[in-house]
Amino acid sequence: MNESTPDAGSRQGEPESGLPRSAFEGIRAVFFDLFDTLVEVDPNRLPIAHFHGMEIATTAPAVFEAMRELDRSLEFETFFVEYSHVSEAFWDEKKERGVELPGALRMERVLEQLGIGRAAHRKRDGFRLAECHMHSFQRAVVPIEGAREVLERVAAAGLPCVLISNLDFAPAAHSIVDRFGFAPYFAHRVISEEVGLRKPHPKLFESALEAVGVEAAAALHVGDDAEADAWGATQAGLRSVWIDRKNVGYSLPDPAPAYRIGALTELLDALPE
Repeated sequence: MNESTPDAGSRQGEPESGLPRSAFEGIRAVFFDLFDTLVEVDPNRLPIAHFHGMEIATTAPAVFEAMRELDRSLEFETFFVEYSHVSEAFWDEKKERGVELPGALRMERVLEQLGIGRAAHRKRDGFRLAECHMHSFQRAVVPIEGAREVLERVAAAGLPCVLISNLDFAPAAHSIVDRFGFAPYFAHRVISEEVGLRKPHPKLFESALEAVGVEAAAALHVGDDAEADAWGATQAGLRSVWIDRKNVGYSLPDPAPAYRIGALTELLDALPE
């Protein structure tokens, strides 16, 4: 049982809809999630896998081609079945344990299941395959509208920013931040692979607070994931802004986030000049 996730139960509070200027009163630092907050994945930019008559947008073709360099006899269907099974079990394990497992470990497990390569080289080969996966993945990543403008405004207000991202291959997170010109705005970056835990575990928020030297009550966290960001940050004592991009409403137990908005750009009207 992962003790860092919300238990089922009643909920008393509701996040305030919209973001008033008072949201930033007393705030000395602003934390941001990465995926679906500052950037998103455009599925039209992903490779297409053809499997049992289906077309699937996935990085699997890139991983398959790299794995074929280790075993030229490997067929895509055999690879894709094992790749899918291992990936599903990998994500289930992370969720159940509340930990971050390195993306390279997933590739090592695929190699092991397929019996490809020498055991002594699995760690090296797994890392190379994870690089191939993430290289293909990153080509599909695009900035969300207003992301850089929001970061600029936060910086102009004299508030240090910290990135807190759940990603199991840290080099990719750093590369994405650099690629879109976000790097100058972040005083620190907390990436789950480097911590060994995933949001909503409080350790990630605590690491961010320690990096900028502020108390939890003086930090505001912005993110799109109801559990990892909104519930996690609020549970850790931060003021939380939940980006409800799909307008689904908040349904998790208390504590509820302080604010609920529909788009990142809504921060612009609330930020101090």
